[in-house]
Amino acid sequence: MSSMNELGYTEVNLLSSSLDLDSLSDQWAELRFLADEKAHLLSADLSHWNLYQSALSRLMPCLSDAEQHMNATKDGSDSSKIGSLAEAQKLLEAHQVYSLFGDV
Repeated sequence: MSSMNELGYTEVNLLSSSLDLDSLSDQWAELRFLADEKAHLLSADLSHWNLYQSALSRLMPCLSDAEQHMNATKDGSDSSKIGSLAEAQKLLEAHQVYSLFGDV
């Protein structure tokens, strides 16, 4: 009779172990899914950061130039640089060309 009890006990242990492995497998699959999702989000964030840095590197020289022009206009020392509409249009065209081809 004890061998029958041992046999039943072994079957219960095997069944319990199988359920534990199934549960562990499900948890592992869920963790892999979450990790993949986080990696995708991190990759998208990194891509956006790179775009931001690229745009910033193109914008900062333009802001610096604008600041210099404004300071020159305030001081009156170099008002000929932006004194006419034609000159302002040339500066705008130069900026637009730089914006189109500045990252090449």
